Amino acid sequence: MKNLKIKIMIMVLIPMLGLLYFSIIEVIDKVNHLSEMNQSEGMTKLAINTNDVIHELQKERGLVSGYLSKKKQSFRII
Repeated sequence: MKNLKIKIMIMVLIPMLGLLYFSIIEVIDKVNHLSEMNQSEGMTKLAINTNDVIHELQKERGLVSGYLSKKKQSFRII
């Protein structure tokens, strides 16, 4: 009877350990994926902010170019 209990426990324990192993692997993979997503989000925000700064600098360059080309005569900002 005791031998039967041990065999049943082994039959149940081996698949449970396999399930536990693959579950841990999947959780680790999901955590790594989440970390990569957070890093990508930060880089995307940085790119958007950089693009905004570049756009403002280009507008300013256009204004200065217009001002200098008109030689300070009747230049107005629209």
